[in-house]
Amino acid sequence: MNNKSKIIPLKIKLIITFSIVVIISLLIQVGVSYFFLYDIVERKTKENYKQTIIQANRRIDESLYSYEKITRNIIANSIIQDSLRNVMNNEFAGTNLKIKQELAKITISDENINSIHIVPKDFKTISYIFMSNYADYDANKTLPWFNKVKNSTGEVIWAKTIPINKVMIGNIETYVFSAIRKINDIDTGKELGIVIVNIDAKHLENIIDEIELGENGDIYLIDKDNTIVYFKNHDLIGEKLDIDYDKDNIVVSDTSLKSNWKLIGIVPKYSYRKEIEQFNRIFLYFSIIAILTIIIFSIIISKSIESPINNLIDAMKEVQKGNLNVNIIKKQKNEIGILANHFEEMIDELKYFIDKVYKQEIINREAEIKALHAQLNPHFLYNTLDTIYWMLIIKEEEEIGDLVVALANILRYSISRGEEFVTIKEDIEQLKNYLYIQKTRFEDKLIVNIDVSSDIDNCMIPKLLLQPLVENSINHGFKKMKFNGSIHIKGYINNNEIIFEVIDNGIGMLHEKIKDIFNGNLKVDSKHTGLGLKAVDERIKIIYGCQYGLNISSVPNEYTHVKVTLPIK
Repeated sequence: MNNKSKIIPLKIKLIITFSIVVIISLLIQVGVSYFFLYDIVERKTKENYKQTIIQANRRIDESLYSYEKITRNIIANSIIQDSLRNVMNNEFAGTNLKIKQELAKITISDENINSIHIVPKDFKTISYIFMSNYADYDANKTLPWFNKVKNSTGEVIWAKTIPINKVMIGNIETYVFSAIRKINDIDTGKELGIVIVNIDAKHLENIIDEIELGENGDIYLIDKDNTIVYFKNHDLIGEKLDIDYDKDNIVVSDTSLKSNWKLIGIVPKYSYRKEIEQFNRIFLYFSIIAILTIIIFSIIISKSIESPINNLIDAMKEVQKGNLNVNIIKKQKNEIGILANHFEEMIDELKYFIDKVYKQEIINREAEIKALHAQLNPHFLYNTLDTIYWMLIIKEEEEIGDLVVALANILRYSISRGEEFVTIKEDIEQLKNYLYIQKTRFEDKLIVNIDVSSDIDNCMIPKLLLQPLVENSINHGFKKMKFNGSIHIKGYINNNEIIFEVIDNGIGMLHEKIKDIFNGNLKVDSKHTGLGLKAVDERIKIIYGCQYGLNISSVPNEYTHVKVTLPIK
């Protein structure tokens, strides 16, 4: 069966996918807005109305506080105090006039005060500004607020606007609310009477009328008994408010910190639902237009995506056939362009690794051939050297015999198979055998100092790691020297790493030569060691990583210092 017939072009998939996603998204948005926008708008609207009511109530509290201060000034006024004491002592001469004069001074700047009444205990009312319909002290005992004031400790009692505070001025009916406070003798604490400050309800009306709760919102000021203290329809003042908390209204409220009166806002929900429905219709129209627009754009975008992807697919097919010399046209600076760049980088790395593996394979084969040559009949060599050793012992040539033993140990250690890593102690022992032979060769002209910490004796390192470094010092560092050669070998742990240092006082080398060694521009003399400094460095990096290896510093005709860094294993 032909599989190509089942393949749907990417362009068609993108168009279908974009269209389905957009249509579903828009339908979900319409559904969410239709079912949940009411709740969201209602909650936000309620929060806004609540804040509006709170701010208005704070303004009312500030206003009430100013009248509370007026009552405080009245009850603390010394002349009013003295006058009320005189009344209590049946001394009436000039009392009314003095009290009215003091009241005039206290309230002269406030035009919202309708009237002030001071009712001395057991006596007639003293009124300022308008004549009062309040009777004497005993007559006022029947009023709703009387017992509250009588039992108070001197705080202000706020009285509702009706029935007792309805005052007739000519033919105009005026509504007032009252701040009432007991007057106690400052010196003795005895009750002297009551002060009643009537404030024009228009003062509340001015504050409340500034509150905006939509086109159809109503605002009520009620006391704790749900009696209306103020409403724009004055006929309802004094009536009980039956609050409708049904689903058709939003109700917000805030209680005064001064009077315990509650400011309530009631807003019909239909007043803002019309706007939501209108919004939904507009949103639906825009959704239809958006769907058509996105389908058109999806066609354009799919074409722009499809073309570079096809180019990339063609390049991949060429690589699949084995052709690594492909070029990808990169015109886009987006994810597809990045993908193309990475694909080209992958091809370059693939070429590099193929080349590297090929070369490494050649090197490995050459090394195997050399190893085979080196291992030709090793037992024959061991037996021969052993025979030479015993012949020398018989002839009492022990020094030469020891030299033969050292050579045999070196040979056995070098060509033994299956042990790529050895302990540092084992490699140092091998190095000592090598140095024994070299010291025999150079006699007293070679001085060697080995200072390796016992802490690293059992740590594992690649076999024959140190001998090439010492061999380099002997074969190259001491060439043509007229004085004794000195090699100092150190080994220790530093910062959780193993450090070896090989320092000689040989002829040294220039910095350029050190660079050539690491860059591979200088031939390593395999005649002496078989492994050069660069070979040792590469071996370490292959095994442990690029952060480890050799570091060489040298001053011509003074010294060469080779430092080896390895991880602890």
